[in-house]
Amino acid sequence: MAEVLQTTDSAIAIPSLPAFLTYAPIAVAVLDQHLNYLCTSHQWRASGGWDEADLLGQSHLEAVSHGSDEWRFFYQQSLTEGIVAQREEFAQISPTATGWLNWRVSPWRDATGNPGGLIVLREDITAQKLAVLESHSRAQDDRALIEAALRESEEKFRRLVESANDLTYMIGLDGNFTYLSPQFQEMWGYELSDFEGKSFVEIVHPEDMQKVTRSAQRVMQTRQRDSGLEFRTQRKDGSWCWIVCNSSPIVDAQGNVVGVQGIARDVSDRKQAELQLQQSEAKLRQQAEELTTALQKLQTTQLQLIQSEKMSSLGQLVAGVAHEINNPVNFIYGNVIHAGEYVQDLLKLLKLYYEHYPNPGTAIQTAIEEIDLDFLMQDLPKVLSSMKVGAERIRQIVLSLRKFSRMDEAELKQVDIHDGINSTLMILEHRLKAKDDHPAIQVIKNYSPLPLVECFAGELNQVFMNILTNAIDALNEVRFTAPSNFMPTITLTTQQTESNQITIQIADNGPGIPESVKTRLFDPFFTTKPVGKGTGMGLSISYQIITEHHGGSLRCNSALGQGAEFVISIPIKQATQDVL
Repeated sequence: MAEVLQTTDSAIAIPSLPAFLTYAPIAVAVLDQHLNYLCTSHQWRASGGWDEADLLGQSHLEAVSHGSDEWRFFYQQSLTEGIVAQREEFAQISPTATGWLNWRVSPWRDATGNPGGLIVLREDITAQKLAVLESHSRAQDDRALIEAALRESEEKFRRLVESANDLTYMIGLDGNFTYLSPQFQEMWGYELSDFEGKSFVEIVHPEDMQKVTRSAQRVMQTRQRDSGLEFRTQRKDGSWCWIVCNSSPIVDAQGNVVGVQGIARDVSDRKQAELQLQQSEAKLRQQAEELTTALQKLQTTQLQLIQSEKMSSLGQLVAGVAHEINNPVNFIYGNVIHAGEYVQDLLKLLKLYYEHYPNPGTAIQTAIEEIDLDFLMQDLPKVLSSMKVGAERIRQIVLSLRKFSRMDEAELKQVDIHDGINSTLMILEHRLKAKDDHPAIQVIKNYSPLPLVECFAGELNQVFMNILTNAIDALNEVRFTAPSNFMPTITLTTQQTESNQITIQIADNGPGIPESVKTRLFDPFFTTKPVGKGTGMGLSISYQIITEHHGGSLRCNSALGQGAEFVISIPIKQATQDVL
C-alpha cells in the first residue's frame, strides 16, 4: 500500500549522481522520464548484484520486477503530479536473502526546469520490521494471558451468578434483555430463550410500568444506582410476583451509557405477609371504629333513653298536675263568674236600700264607715274581675301544659302545629319577659294556614322547646355586647312548601354561630355552654326526632354576627316505612 507525501523540493537539476551519494550506505538510482536508469549508487548495484554497465539505459521496472499496474501507477503518479511517494514491499533484498524494502521516489528537474525523471531511494527495513513483529508477538502472548485471566474471571463470575438466589439481568437501550441469569427460569417459569431480544415491559404490571421506566431512565441519565425499587411482574402461569430491584448503568469503553444492569429478588412472600398484616390491621381498625361507633351510639341511646324517661316522667308529672289543677281551677273559674253575678245583685240591692232608706240607724252608719262602703262597692267588682283574669290565665297555662306533654297522644296523630308552638311559648313566657339586665324578647309569629300534621306531638314539642331555649340563651348572652337600642327578637315562620311538606323556621337575631361550631351542632354531647348548663344532647335528640321519627330534615342557617335560623321540614302525612 503506497503512502503519498507532497513535497516542495523537486526542482533539483541532476546531470550525474554526486560522489557522496555514489558511495552512501543507502541505495540510490536516478531514472529518466521513461523510468530507465541514468545512474546508480554503489549500494544500489551491490544489493542487486549488478554492474553499472548492466543497468545504464535499462528499464527500472524490469530490473526490480515492478511491472504490475499498481507499481506503474506509483511511479507515474510521483512523476506527473510532482509529489514524493513512499511504499513498502516484501521482496528479494540481495541475491541470497529476502526482506522488507522501503521505496521512496521523488521527481527531479533539469537546469531549464523541465521534468527530468525520478530519484529512487531503496532502504532495507527488515530489521525494523522484525523488531515490530517480535514486539507484536510478545503483545499477542500478553493478550493471550490477559484473555485467559479474563475467561477465568468470567467463569468464576458466571458460577457465582448462576449459584446465587437472586436474578441478574442486563437491559439494552431499546429495553430488551441482553442477559438473564438462569434464576429467571426458576422464578418466572419462562425458558431463557423465550425472552431473547424481548423487552422487560412484557412482564411488568401495567400499574407499575410508569415507575419502572422512570427508574431505568433516571439510572441512564444520572448514571447513579437506584436501589429498593419494588414492582409486580407476571410469571408464565399468569400469577403476579413482587420483586425488588437494585440497578446501575452499563458504560462502554468510551464512557457511553449502553444499558442498565441489576439484581432482582423475589419478595412475594414478604409482600403477601405485609398485605395480610395490612388487611389484619385494617380489619382491627374497622372493628375498633365499629366498637367506638357502637359505644358512642350506646352512650347516645342511653342518654336519649334517660332524657326520654325524664321527658316521659316530666310529661306524666305535668299531665297529672295539669289534671289535678284543672278541676279546682275550673271550679274556681266557674264560681267566680257566678260570684260576680251575685255581687252585682247584692250591690244593686244595697243601692236600692240607699235610695229607700237614706237615713240608716247609728249602728248601720258606724258599720258603713268602718268598712268604707263606697270604696268597697267600687273595688269589689274590680277584685272579682282580676280573679276571673287570673283564673283564666291558670286555665290557659294548664291547657298549654297538657298540650305540651301530649301524654294522651303517644302515637301518631293529626295535630295543629301552631298549638304545639304556642304551648311551648306559653311555658317559656317567663324567660321572654324583661329582666333588670336585659329587655323583653319580642316574638314575631308569621304563621301561614297549615293543615293538621300527622306526627308525634309530644316529641315535636320537645324539639320546639330545645330550639327556642337555645335561641333565648343566645339572645341573653348578646345583651352584654349589643347596643342600647338592640331589640332581641325571635321570629317564627310556618308554611306549606309542597303538597305533603311543611316547614317551620325559628330564627333569632343573636350573635350567630361560627362555622366550626355549626358543623358539630347535631353531634351527641357537643355543647358550647358552661359545665352544668347543658348536656349537648338537646339538638342531637331533636335531629333524631325530626329525621328518624318523622322522616324530615333539620338544618341550621347561620353566620357569625348574623343570627341563627333553624329550619324544620316534615311531611304532613307520615309514610309507614319512614316511622320508627
